[in-house]
Amino acid sequence: HIGAPAFDVGVLLAHLLLPAAARGPLSPVLPTAEAAWRSYRAAAGDAAPPFAECARYAGIEMLRRCLGAARVPAVETDGASLAAVERGVALTATPASDLDGLA
Repeated sequence: HIGAPAFDVGVLLAHLLLPAAARGPLSPVLPTAEAAWRSYRAAAGDAAPPFAECARYAGIEMLRRCLGAARVPAVETDGASLAAVERGVALTATPASDLDGLA
């Protein structure tokens, strides 16, 4: 289907970031997130959406995967879920403008 490209990238980023956010710092997955973003940007060129749009979708997807029926095993405990929800809310409210903003 045709939709917002930022949505697809955001969902990918969310699934990279969510398990790390549930455990604590994002630093272990940032190299993988960076590689994914750089590869996407290289392929999409000028058609790539701004990183902030992707980050906002990542935050929304993280929230979706922490709350309700779409919950994933990485956030089974209350502590893990709360940590990931906090990160998802932060990304949704104030999306990172670049990869460095995710740290």
